[in-house]
Amino acid sequence: MPTRRPSAPRPESQSEARWLRELESPDATTRVEAAKALDRMKSRRARRRCLELVRSALHPGVREIAAWLLGCICAPGHEARAVSALCEVVSDEDETVIVRGVAAEALGMVLQDGSPRTREARRAGEALMALLRSPEPELRFWASYALGLLRWKPALEELERLAATDSERHRSFIGTVGEEAAKAAHVIRTGEWLL
Repeated sequence: MPTRRPSAPRPESQSEARWLRELESPDATTRVEAAKALDRMKSRRARRRCLELVRSALHPGVREIAAWLLGCICAPGHEARAVSALCEVVSDEDETVIVRGVAAEALGMVLQDGSPRTREARRAGEALMALLRSPEPELRFWASYALGLLRWKPALEELERLAATDSERHRSFIGTVGEEAAKAAHVIRTGEWLL
C-alpha cells in the first residue's frame, strides 16, 4: 500500500502564520500591516491569538493592535470571550490610556449589530459607563462612541451631560468629548448618527 505524502502547507496558512508573528513586531507599521491582512482573512487563529495578546502581550502597542483587530474580526457567536477580554482591559486602571481607549472602541464594534439586552451588552455598557467619568478625555471620547454603537439607553443621561459640559479634546481627533457624546446620545435616541 503506497504511503501518502503529507501535503504542503497552503499558501494562505503560511501567510496567516507570518501575519500572526508580525502582529507582535516591535515595529508599529509592521503590526498595522499584519492586522490589516488578518482582518481581511477573518481568521479564527487570529481571534484566538488576539484574545491572548490583548491581555498578556508585554508591549502596549501589541495589546493596542490586538484590541483593535479583535473588534474587527470577532464573529457572531464569539462575542462573550471577546467582550470578557475587552472589558478586563477597559477596566484595568494600570493599562495605558491608549490601549483602554482602543479596547472601548472595540467593545462597540463587537456588539454594534446585536441586541443591547444581551448579557455581553450589559457587561460592556457598564464598563463603558464607568469610563464616562474618567479624568482622561480620550477614554470619555471612546466610551461615548462605543455606547452609541451599542445604542445603550442607560447612558443617555450621562452622555447628554457630557454633551453640554465637556469641551476637552481627544488628542488625535478634531472634535471634543462633548461633541462625540452628543452624537452618541443622538444615535441612541434616533438610531441615526450625526455627521
